[in-house]
Amino acid sequence: MSRKTPPKHTTGPSQAALIALVRKAGRTGITAQQLLLKLGLGKRDRESVHALLTDLVEKGKVQAAPRGRYMAHGGLEGADPKSGGGVEATIDIIASGAGYARLGVGQDDVYVPEQAVGTALHGDKVLLRISSGRGRPEGKVLEVLERRRTRYVGKVEMQGANFTLKADDQKMNRPFQIAEKDLNGAKPGEKVIAEMAPWTNAREMPRCTVVRVLGKAGEHEVEIHAILAEFDLPAEFPAEVEEAAENIPAAITAEEIAKRRDMRQVTTLTIDPDDAKDLDDALSLRKLPNGHWEVGVHIADVSHYVRPGSPVDVEAAARATSVYLVDRVVPMLPEHLSNNLCSLNPHEDKLSFSAIFELDEKAQVLNEWFGRTIMRSSRRFAYADAQALIDGGEGEFKDDVNTLHRLSQVLRKDRMDNGALEVGATR
Repeated sequence: MSRKTPPKHTTGPSQAALIALVRKAGRTGITAQQLLLKLGLGKRDRESVHALLTDLVEKGKVQAAPRGRYMAHGGLEGADPKSGGGVEATIDIIASGAGYARLGVGQDDVYVPEQAVGTALHGDKVLLRISSGRGRPEGKVLEVLERRRTRYVGKVEMQGANFTLKADDQKMNRPFQIAEKDLNGAKPGEKVIAEMAPWTNAREMPRCTVVRVLGKAGEHEVEIHAILAEFDLPAEFPAEVEEAAENIPAAITAEEIAKRRDMRQVTTLTIDPDDAKDLDDALSLRKLPNGHWEVGVHIADVSHYVRPGSPVDVEAAARATSVYLVDRVVPMLPEHLSNNLCSLNPHEDKLSFSAIFELDEKAQVLNEWFGRTIMRSSRRFAYADAQALIDGGEGEFKDDVNTLHRLSQVLRKDRMDNGALEVGATR
């Protein structure tokens, strides 16, 4: 019986053949397994193909992409052929010190081992080289292109004989070293604002210079100022924004009133915290001739005063919202607007946007209307004042408050019966 000739062991594909197939795959890319099949190779050639691909990636001749695929230069969005295989990404650092690089919309994140993070910090824009890792693509930071931030708030501490800064930013997982000459009077235990120095050697600790001393850590006023600085919350408005706000006319013209639904004769109430200064919403109530209730929900018409592209509008867009701290507010609008023109103060004509509903005794919505109005608050209530009337106390507008409360309870029950989620509630 003749013996079969054993199969010949191939020496593996050439680099040129691999590169040609990777280029042919275009933006879709190609996996190592697909390369084996196209080259007519078997399992025993798998390791040699992986080794060749790794070598080609390291040499910058092809790029590793998410999901185990390989692409020619330019196949991966953001790739730069001159960067030795690098792509632009934004890196998120996790608690272990490793990171995940975000490549862009529709692309999987790439894992970056701790030893490959280099001098990148959380949120930095980096140049990343992607290679085939252990079953998944892995990245290595080649260069930091842009820092997410260079100014940090933190506490000065001592590590042996060295001064360091422990940043309040929880994503900053390493301390800064501060040279004694760069303390600018800061002492251990004090909160400071510091500017990060250029950092290019990952073997060395990043350095910073103190630019402002806030005070002793733990003190209320110091911690408030630390929060303001940490989140870049500007306590004051630029002079040109304040001036622009002051120059906005407060008068409401007859022409403007004619464009709006007049709600000034309807009982309207604001209900806010006792120390609130900007009253931006109100409720109105009146009985209709048909026995139904008309309930209005009103908010201040800021858009009448703040025009698109104006200095106040640009500043408000940058701030995005008012920020409420424990003992103060960092407003989105200058005080002349937030506490005056756009605050629904009692017994003052105010411009507003309103949603007005006709309800029956079962709180069924029969009609609705939305639009611009002019209204006048009949009284300002604090939460405790309104609750006292609901709890049986006596006072002005008692019937109105209790009617609004009764209708709201019916609506709340309907929501719950229809499956609304009540977070943190106890029954």
